[in-house]
Amino acid sequence: MLEGIDNHKVALQAVAKDAWAFKLLNSKMKKDRSFVLEAVKLNGRVLVYLSKKYRADKDVVIAAVRNNGRTLMYANDELKSDSEVVFYAVRNCGEILKYADEKIRSNKKIVLQAVANNGMALEFASDKLKSDLEVVSRAVRSCGQALKFASIYLQSSKKIVMFAIKEDGLALRYASSSLQSDFDFVSEAVNNNARAMLFAAEFLKSEKTLAIAAIKQDKKHINLFDASLKKDSDIIRLLASGL
Repeated sequence: MLEGIDNHKVALQAVAKDAWAFKLLNSKMKKDRSFVLEAVKLNGRVLVYLSKKYRADKDVVIAAVRNNGRTLMYANDELKSDSEVVFYAVRNCGEILKYADEKIRSNKKIVLQAVANNGMALEFASDKLKSDLEVVSRAVRSCGQALKFASIYLQSSKKIVMFAIKEDGLALRYASSSLQSDFDFVSEAVNNNARAMLFAAEFLKSEKTLAIAAIKQDKKHINLFDASLKKDSDIIRLLASGL
């Protein structure tokens, strides 16, 4: 058992493996700020088991979120709204931006860090930043599917959409209808993921070159295209080949 242990090294090894072990330590250690700081640096989840005093201690909370951004949820409300604290939290765990207040979600520096860690954190950015070229560019390059949360204006941006479909062809789903009808963009998306044809304009489903690119990934992808292509001699040969 850990109760009564006064060996810091042993105690730190225990909490590093399991934050819950902090609950078993003697009261002297639990009140020792220097020990607490060492503990959260090793395992941010120790913050869950700290007293209100330490969950309101900025140095302790920063140390915790730098190790595990998700622990921001256990900091006191004031620190959840502190830009420095949230900056370190989102750098470790972008989606924790969800729990930041509106002012923080409008902070471009913080949001850039969040989407660099996880592009899907764009969902929690302010509307203004969802229309910011730099923020959205970083988000979709991290995760193409983040295009879903970009402003309608940027879903029509050739630059942004190209970044998104290069990262994930299925991001074509969130592109504007004009780009879903653009052969070059659909071709790029299909080369990344043939199933992007699910989101392409109907008339492009008769395009032989797109079908060939898709079939080369998997023969079953012929079913994404107009049935007439199954009668094309080149398509027939490709389907019959071992690829």
